[in-house]
Amino acid sequence: SGSTVGSAMRSLLLVAVLVVACQAQDKCNCEWVPSELGKGAYLSMYGLASAKSDVQSIRIFQMQRWVERLRTRLNDAVAAHKGEIAKALENKIERIEGNGCNLREFQCGGSRPRCLSNLLVCDGDAECPNGADESDDICKVIIAPGTTWVGRIHWKACKLRNDQIFRMTIISNRRKSYFKPREWVTASVVTEFQEEGEARSETFTLEGFWVYASRRLVLKPRAGASDKIGAVCHALGDGAHADCHMVQMGASRDMTICASGRVRKQ
Repeated sequence: SGSTVGSAMRSLLLVAVLVVACQAQDKCNCEWVPSELGKGAYLSMYGLASAKSDVQSIRIFQMQRWVERLRTRLNDAVAAHKGEIAKALENKIERIEGNGCNLREFQCGGSRPRCLSNLLVCDGDAECPNGADESDDICKVIIAPGTTWVGRIHWKACKLRNDQIFRMTIISNRRKSYFKPREWVTASVVTEFQEEGEARSETFTLEGFWVYASRRLVLKPRAGASDKIGAVCHALGDGAHADCHMVQMGASRDMTICASGRVRKQ
């Protein structure tokens, strides 16, 4: 009826006046339930808005603290591995630009750069003026038996397949007393892949050598193996990562790169 509507309008007007008064005094936390509109309908003025604002402020504060903790952890991680990161970057630049020596030579570096034959590196006698050819960084064994390197490789030739999991485990290594610049290595390489919707794997037992000077591992199939697939890996400066290639060995020692990827030492 007209009287009921008029009463409701007067009530709403009264509420508006009260809200303005509360805002002016900055102390309103009122709630009003007009009986004319039913018990289920109510207007919450400052209480609801203030609560939402407080919740948002708390969330923003928590996110800021989380970001600060994350930034601290990142800075600590970079500081702890700064040397390894620098070595890996230096190694990558050197591989791209070269170091003034050919593939069978080692760059001594330092204030008196000199190219030294790979056959003289890690042989027990320092030949570089700065002793770099016998340094721990170069002569450290990173292919000890039981060591496993894992990563994902991408096939681009030989066998056209989807990306595969590459898992290389060093079975044995042996260093001959009369030829120390190399380690003779036996390794097992397992590739895991999907074929016709089923999980499959291939295992290769490979033999070869590790060259200290170039930090390069060359693995060839055993004599009589039907699949002439081998592996070549170049360790990065941090000693924990390597760029590996699955290769097909030709009759005249030539190699075709079939798949490539970066692996990590486990």
